[in-house]
Amino acid sequence: MQWLYRVVPARPDMPGAPTPEGSALASAHVDYLCHLKEKGVLILAGHTQEHVGTIRGLAVNRRC
Repeated sequence: MQWLYRVVPARPDMPGAPTPEGSALASAHVDYLCHLKEKGVLILAGHTQEHVGTIRGLAVNRRC
């Protein structure tokens, strides 16, 4: 089984005006995605080239 999830920013101005806390969270998010990829859970992840509504990125995971 696989899961598709969409990444929706918490604020309308993201990622253009990151706060220090937001930058740290984004870094932790990327580290976590890399960890999932190494475990074979993450199939793919990335940002969208165009903003479609509120979606800014997509990821596909295998069921853990």
